[in-house]
Amino acid sequence: HEDEIAQSEAFSGERYSNYWMHCGYLIVDGKKMSKSLGNFYTMQELLDKGYIGREIRYELLATHYRQPLNFTFSSLEANRAALRRLDEFYLSLKDCAANESIIDVLPDWAFEGRNQFIHEMDDDMNISGALAALFQIVHTGNIELKNNNISSSQALALLQLWSELDAVLGLLMPEEEETPNDIIALAELRISARNEKNWAESDRLRDEIVSQGWLIKDSAEGYKLRKA
Repeated sequence: HEDEIAQSEAFSGERYSNYWMHCGYLIVDGKKMSKSLGNFYTMQELLDKGYIGREIRYELLATHYRQPLNFTFSSLEANRAALRRLDEFYLSLKDCAANESIIDVLPDWAFEGRNQFIHEMDDDMNISGALAALFQIVHTGNIELKNNNISSSQALALLQLWSELDAVLGLLMPEEEETPNDIIALAELRISARNEKNWAESDRLRDEIVSQGWLIKDSAEGYKLRKA
């Protein structure tokens, strides 16, 4: 790219770039994106369709930069499911690490996953390999959480790792959303029904909460509500 270097450095008197990388083409549903084909979308149009920034970012990130990126709405839906899985793991770690202040060392499987993630990103930004390492951490971590093999101090170390990986990917932290008052009211009614051992009503209220896009999880301290 001697021409770009010559023009830019002659104009600015400064070094133009340390790295120059060509990306693959962006296509939509296997076709060139164009207004005439009706497959041209702006970011705002995607947001207006109900997709969030993290889902769009995942779409743009998940294909290796040298390869053509085939944008489809079905892949956006898959991204939503993948992010939900990541968020559930992250929130489970937060629950496990609640009120903990001491950070332990990473479990061996997480340390290995971190090293694999770094190795893949150092290999010409092999994003598919890096994401595979990330999801392997999640897979193993979920098993360990289910078997109560992760201490609160280890969970805190894993949350620190999560922040480290998010500094690379920029999409691992779930967006905080305030719980609507009507959902809180349903949750309180459900607690009353459970206290009265009215299990049918408790189940009905739980299903109503779920139908409105929220999850409720019971714990010794009460309940927790999360966006589904």
